[in-house]
Amino acid sequence: MEDSVQIKKFEFSDIPQFGDLCDDSEWYSPQVKATTGALLRYKEYRDNCFVAYEGTELVGFIYGGVLCDTLYPQFMFVKEKNRKAGIGKRLMSALEESSHCGVSLIFYHKTLESHYQNEGYEVGTELRVAIKELLPPQG
Repeated sequence: MEDSVQIKKFEFSDIPQFGDLCDDSEWYSPQVKATTGALLRYKEYRDNCFVAYEGTELVGFIYGGVLCDTLYPQFMFVKEKNRKAGIGKRLMSALEESSHCGVSLIFYHKTLESHYQNEGYEVGTELRVAIKELLPPQG
């Protein structure tokens, strides 16, 4: 499967396929669905976004930002049926290489700790992260 998947820079023409990446019932659906808004709103994310295609089907993406020689991968997603095939690793490599940064700092779900440790990230520090969904102002 990996050989048939192409990694390329994000283009606006990729946006319509983002809606088909996951089912609304999946726990990560809100973040995946919010990605198109983030890409439309922030040039930094568009400039640091890569997509993965299997044929003409979008199967994954990654985007992040750069600040002071540090890469901050913001979010990566690979369709369930395409996981465990090296696509996420290829997406991360594309983002890291294109950033030309000296450091990458990532916040991740605790179930991915061993994965990021295997990728060379220092894990297990006392760093803690909290996340909260912000709703648009009413009125």
